[in-house]
Amino acid sequence: MNERALTILVAEDDDFSAKLIAQQLSALGYGARVARTGIEALRLWGTGAFALILTDISMPDMDGYDLASALRREEMHLGRIPIIALSAYDLSGETQRYQAAGIDECLLKPTDLASLKSALDRWLGPGRHP
Repeated sequence: MNERALTILVAEDDDFSAKLIAQQLSALGYGARVARTGIEALRLWGTGAFALILTDISMPDMDGYDLASALRREEMHLGRIPIIALSAYDLSGETQRYQAAGIDECLLKPTDLASLKSALDRWLGPGRHP
């Protein structure tokens, strides 16, 4: 399995949340690269080294909605990457907003390991991780 298939870009400005998600991804066999801002995440995404993006919705300078919208505008030549949003707030009432931004799914944080695995399996396919 190639490195791209194992690496997830995590856009998260909160230290505790970033560490927790990175640990969960590691437990599931994925590598994680953490970007502390949406702008940093957009720059890192341009390297093409990621299988999926997990983004916090509430970040300073560029929130998860703006990050997803920017990625969707720029990804035409690179292929579509799955984007899963993480939020401390229930976003079920904002389905149209997050779908319009190009977000594929939202998870409530902190998310448990089983829910994260299930979401990753949905977007990357079961068995894509070791």
